[in-house]
Parts: sequence; structure tokens; C-alpha cells
Amino acid sequence: MPDPRARRGVRYPFVQLLQIIVHAVLAGANTLTTIAEWAQHTATAEATRPQAGRVPSLATIHRTLARIDAVALDDAVNGWVRERAREHIGTDRLVVAVD
Repeated sequence: MPDPRARRGVRYPFVQLLQIIVHAVLAGANTLTTIAEWAQHTATAEATRPQAGRVPSLATIHRTLARIDAVALDDAVNGWVRERAREHIGTDRLVVAVD
């Protein structure tokens, strides 16, 4: 995924922003506000905590999603899930954990 942001003013690594957004959506967040709220509530978790415990604001999440290539993000997430599923073909696993 290419980072669509200009270098000036970037405070969060792009991959971490995407992780927060994708994790929130997978956890049931379906609006920008609920994504931001999810990020605030999970700020203590190591995997979702960018830069020293700081959490991206609603405005940062909005700007990121407004600039991102939605098709590329969908392809990246679906490709990741497909790869995880392929790893378990022929096993007794019925689900792929994404948390």
C-alpha cells in the first residue's frame, strides 16, 4: 500500500494507522467516529499503540481514509486473509483468527 500522505506533518507510521483502522472495522466499528473511539479504548494494547501511547484523532483517521486508495486497501486485506486461509487448507481449522 502506498502512503498517500505528504511527508510534512506526518506523526504516525502509515502501517500503524492502517492497523488501527482495519482492527477497528474487524471489531465492528462502522463509522469514522467509532473507529476513533475504538482506537482510544484500545490505546493501552501494545499492537495498536502508535508512538508512545498517542492515538490518532478522528480528523487524522478521516484524512487518511479520504486519501487512501480503497481498492488497494481492500486488495491488501483480502490478500492477507486469503494467504492465512491457504496456510490452513487440509487442517481441522474452520476459522482464521485476525486479532
